[in-house]
Amino acid sequence: MQIEIDKERFSEWLEVKGLSKQSIEKYLEYFERFNIQQLSHEYMISFLKRYNNSISRAFLSNVFTYIRTADYPKEVKVHIADFVIPKVTGRKKRIIPDVLSKEEVHELSKAMNNRRNTLMVLVQFYGGLRVSELCGIHPWDFNWRYWVAHPSDNGKLKLTYGVKGNKQRIVFMPRFLMKILYQYIRTTPGINKNNPLFKIKANTYLKIIYEASDKLQFNKHIKTHTIRHSCANWLGDDLGWDAFEIMEYLGHEDIATTKMYRQVSKKKLKEKFDEAF
Repeated sequence: MQIEIDKERFSEWLEVKGLSKQSIEKYLEYFERFNIQQLSHEYMISFLKRYNNSISRAFLSNVFTYIRTADYPKEVKVHIADFVIPKVTGRKKRIIPDVLSKEEVHELSKAMNNRRNTLMVLVQFYGGLRVSELCGIHPWDFNWRYWVAHPSDNGKLKLTYGVKGNKQRIVFMPRFLMKILYQYIRTTPGINKNNPLFKIKANTYLKIIYEASDKLQFNKHIKTHTIRHSCANWLGDDLGWDAFEIMEYLGHEDIATTKMYRQVSKKKLKEKFDEAF
């Protein structure tokens, strides 16, 4: 049975439901991976086996509810009513998320097909940004007045975040990246203080990340949030920041969230073990 869902209308429906901007972006990531026209019991199970997490299940639940309550033919709604998302039972597996080293992030940035996409990967990594934050940066959110006078210093980026946009934090940009950003802003037509710097939607950025990571064959499941995870690991393993410092930098409300992000590498554990003998 042929079923089509307009992504923009689905996104608006999620917004009307009261979901946060971040949740909507996550659901739209799965929207790109799920082909509703192939919907069958076997396809749904295959999808959940590949993306076996609470977000994918919530996404499917919202898709089915959307179809049942939207203006679809009765036969489509009857067809959808037959699908039941399997409940999770038993002990929950602890899944260690894939992360990239700083070197791998730079390799990913070089695999991009233009300067804007390269800069997005590097800015997201060094700032530990959420995708919504990355797509919302404006050109003058950086401390250009100070940095132009002191180009040997690292730069700063002021972020406004939260569902109501009522929270702020400062993240840092290495001097080499500030230099490239400064040239990009000065030489790219159409950039002005009133528009986002990168002018891209989150789901488009996700596609770009998928294409570049497939080309590099990292043998890891890379998505946009992986780069934020990788920043947390880099801050802890390479720079030696503690969990509370990382929590502050990433803008987490709860230290438990930060601890889920942190993945102590086996290499670091072995180094510490070897130091004891």
